[in-house]
Amino acid sequence: NYEQAAQTTGKLQEFMANDRLMDSYIRNMIPFQWKDENSNTRFVFSGEKHKLHFTTLRRTYGVRGGALLFVRLFVEEGRLIAEYSRIPRLPWKEDDESLMPYEREVIAEKVESITFSYAEKVEEDEDGDGTGVEWLENWAEEEHAALPLAIRLTVKWEDGHTEYWLRRVAGIAKDST
Repeated sequence: NYEQAAQTTGKLQEFMANDRLMDSYIRNMIPFQWKDENSNTRFVFSGEKHKLHFTTLRRTYGVRGGALLFVRLFVEEGRLIAEYSRIPRLPWKEDDESLMPYEREVIAEKVESITFSYAEKVEEDEDGDGTGVEWLENWAEEEHAALPLAIRLTVKWEDGHTEYWLRRVAGIAKDST
């Protein structure tokens, strides 16, 4: 039936968009730093439970733009939104959108919520499961000297089903091997 095929195609397209997002951007995340208003050097990264703000490497096309892309991911009105900027978008100044223009893309619709989890290397006797990795709901900059080892995205859809994506970042965390 046509309606069923269209629904399956739509879900496949959303799945592929989420997969592209994780493969293209999360996997290529880098520890880009910028000075704040107090001249403190900080990572352009904010890892919250329901929102992620980071710097990633991207393919360049000619002289327009550079290899860096500043990305923010969140849910708004049932849509998974990705905002991109070629100039630094700073998490500690994200309320001042006039100074930091961005492009916006709807990655998926009919999203109830997203949740990010952040992997940190710990001693195997501290993690509870012997993996040497602990999963955190938030990544507080003042508590970490680097970016997470990996990031897991959980998407809960409006129809009740849940999907997961897990990617290591670009091998730049202080404990990467």
